This record gives sequence, structure tokens and C-alpha cells, in this order.
Amino acid sequence: MTVCSICAKVFAEENKMLRIGLGMTLALGLAMSTPAVAKDSGAYMWGVGGHVSTMIIPGKYPITFPTSIDKYNFIDEEDENGGDPNSDEPKRDLDTNGDPIFTTLERVKNDISFGGDFVYYIERKHRIGAMVQYGTGKRFSDVAILGRYDYVYAQQDQFQLLFGGGIGFGSQTYKGAVTPEKLNVSYFPLRLNVAGLARFDTSALQLSIFAQSAVPSNQQYTKLDGTEVESVGSAFSLFSYLSAGLELTFMYGDFKPPKKKGGKKGGKKGGKKGGKGGKGGKGGKGK
Repeated sequence: MTVCSICAKVFAEENKMLRIGLGMTLALGLAMSTPAVAKDSGAYMWGVGGHVSTMIIPGKYPITFPTSIDKYNFIDEEDENGGDPNSDEPKRDLDTNGDPIFTTLERVKNDISFGGDFVYYIERKHRIGAMVQYGTGKRFSDVAILGRYDYVYAQQDQFQLLFGGGIGFGSQTYKGAVTPEKLNVSYFPLRLNVAGLARFDTSALQLSIFAQSAVPSNQQYTKLDGTEVESVGSAFSLFSYLSAGLELTFMYGDFKPPKKKGGKKGGKKGGKKGGKGGKGGKGGKGK
């Protein structure tokens, strides 16, 4: 069984977007690793590899679930399944016994993400790239693809300090402790990062601190009884899915900058000086 077939089985039940993104990243990496292609690519530097990351802030992710889920309120009017109209308690859905229903979704505490990366230095200061990743936690999964840009703010010897960010699309799933309850969130990741990169001739190691907002395009909820609610919460809950964390990336490629071209200039200067010397020699002979 090949590596590709194993990857395909692992992600077979996940969003198609992840498999497409992985394929694109691997294809770019394989193409660039071919000596002839790498030589003619015109890249200042390039690399392909993988990363591992985790969220540090908030302690539990997301910051909050949609209000209707937290309060378990999916009814439009007060009725026999919507609590006591004369009560000061928040309106909630009730079960067949008349007791309040509470969600079994849990915010994620320990998460980890794995992914593939491709970077391409257009020139010394500017770098573009792509990233695809799969995240997991307790009854939690996340897939995302991002296009990225980084600016080399400072560099010294084999070290670079980069500032950048990315934008893309993704999907998160939170499963309740009781089946079939779950929340599916389609979102647009907006990311900012600062990174330190240690480079060698054919490899590089990068440590990044990132901040990200997963801007939801839709939040689809399946209730405890299996009923689907097509949209819960706001489609632009910028603050519910904010996070910050650490990312460690290892890349293989060509991280040796091209040599500066200075031979022609030196030759021209030398030629001019030589010509002046020749004239002086002729003058001396005539005297």
C-alpha cells in the first residue's frame, strides 16, 4: 500500500477540500524537487514540507457557541414546548417531560493540527505560498486551505524574521456527547503571523506565532432529536472563533540564495583602467 493510498483512506470521510489541497501541495513539491524544473523555475528560494500546530488562546475553543445552542432555544413562540410564558427564566426548548434541554457540545481544550506547506520566494524580501491542514481534538475536526504571503522583515546569516498572513476556506465539525447532535461550521480563515526561520542550503525550520479568525459563512446544527437547523448564529461572528497559537514547520528545498552577479562590472572597470595604462605607455615611448 502506497503513502498516497494510506492518506486517501485516512481522509476519505473528511471534506474533499483537504484531499484536493494535499494533492496540489504534493504536486508542487514534486515538481520543484526535479532538478531541471528547480533550475529553470526562477525562484529566489523555495521549499515544500509539513507543519504541526496547536491553539493556545482561548483555553477552550471556540470562545462561544451560537446563543441559540447555548440556551437551546429553537422555538419562535412560547408554547407547551417552550417553557412557562410567566417565568423569568430564559426561554428554552423542553423535552417530552417538560424539562429543559441542554446541549452536549463541548468546547475543545486539547487540539493538534497537521498539514502540508509550499513556499516560493519571488525575491529576497517577498514570499508566497499555500498551506493545507487537518486539525483534531475531542469530538472535533477541522480542515482548511490557505493562500499565504510573507514579508522578510529582517535577516542575518542563516536566520530570517518574517511577517505575513493568509486567507482561505475551511470546515469545522463539533460532535455532541450524545449522537446525533453536531455543529458544522463552514468558514473563511483570516490569519496573521510572525515567524522565525532558520535556513540551510537544502532545508529550513520555521517557528510561527499566529492569530486567526475563522469567519463563518454558515453554521449548521443537528439537534439532539436529529432535526437539522440550516443556520444558527450570525454568518459573520468574527469574535466567536478567534484563536492564537504556535506552529512548527520543516521544509525541504533550495534555501541557498543565488550568487550576486558582479563579474561583468569588475571586468569593465579593469578594461578601462588597462586602456588608460596603455595610453600612458605610448606617450612615454614617444618622448
